[in-house]
Amino acid sequence: MAYNERKTLYDKIAQVRSSTVLTYVNNIALPNAPLCVVSARYINKIISSLTNIKDKLDFIIITNGGDTNAPLRIMSLLRGYFKEVNVILPYRCYSAGTALALG
Repeated sequence: MAYNERKTLYDKIAQVRSSTVLTYVNNIALPNAPLCVVSARYINKIISSLTNIKDKLDFIIITNGGDTNAPLRIMSLLRGYFKEVNVILPYRCYSAGTALALG
């Protein structure tokens, strides 16, 4: 699916659910692109740059998994910004990604 199509869907989710939508997608074709602790730093930069943050987050995750220390850091970061964190899993979410989703 092309970026413009995905963006349209993300905008629709945000509108219908009155939420901020954030996506975390690893390149699932490359096993050397795992979920990692460093991701928390980038997620923080992205959220800090947003201008219209809602109290509710819809976090879309697609990952083959990765570092088991990453889910706690990422979810703690998200809970620091948002009163409610919901997870949407449209495709695969393995290993550390599952722990993140259960966060």
